[in-house]
Amino acid sequence: LFTSEGANLNIVRIPIGASDFISEDDFFSCADKKGPDGNLLKYFNIDHDAEVIEVAKEIKAVKPNVKILATPWSAPAWMKDSGSLCGGSLKDGYEDVFAQYLSNFVSAYEYEGLGIDYLTLQKRAPEFHYLLSKHENDPDHKPRK
Repeated sequence: LFTSEGANLNIVRIPIGASDFISEDDFFSCADKKGPDGNLLKYFNIDHDAEVIEVAKEIKAVKPNVKILATPWSAPAWMKDSGSLCGGSLKDGYEDVFAQYLSNFVSAYEYEGLGIDYLTLQKRAPEFHYLLSKHENDPDHKPRK
């Protein structure tokens, strides 16, 4: 897939946490357990990504200039008003924690020798709503800082 004899792909998308390619019952994030105050991401890990990392390294060996795009399907459930990986919006006040969650993912992959070239906030633009509170579609709304 990544050679000129194949499809010559030059970018791969890696999910941050689970994607919709697995059963809802098996969904996970990189921080399923909330840490204590002052260290909410204490339990952050990429343990679920062992196979993904192995395949990404194999791809890089075949095509060193392949770009990696990282995309979350959801923030961890404890960061969302629904308390679930499915549905809901990011809780007010969790913007910085979610940003750190994404940064931790990028750093963890860098540690594994896989630099992240591109990072999205969510899998599809129409689904950015979960990062926004419901009143942000109001034209008089002031953006969160």
